[in-house]
Amino acid sequence: MVSRLAGRWAGGIGVQGSGGEKCRLDERRLERLWAELERGPAAHGFVEEQHWTSAWGADLIAVLFHVRYTLRRASYLLHRIGWTP
Repeated sequence: MVSRLAGRWAGGIGVQGSGGEKCRLDERRLERLWAELERGPAAHGFVEEQHWTSAWGADLIAVLFHVRYTLRRASYLLHRIGWTP
C-alpha cells in the first residue's frame, strides 16, 4: 500500500531520527499524528494559540503514542513530516 503521506516529503515516511536513530513512530502513527495536527491545537485542549508549537507537538506525541521526545527531537520529527510549528 502506498502511503498517503509519501508525496508530502521526499523519500516517503522518515524512518530514521536525527543521528541515524530509528524513528519510534511507524507509518501508521505518523499518519495519525498528521491527522491530529490538522485538527488544530484547540481540538487537543491548547486554546491559548491557534498555531502548534514544538512543545505542544511533543505533548501530543506523548499523549497519543506514549512516546516522549525532547523539544528539539519533536521539532525535527514535525519538520520531517512536513509540519512546521
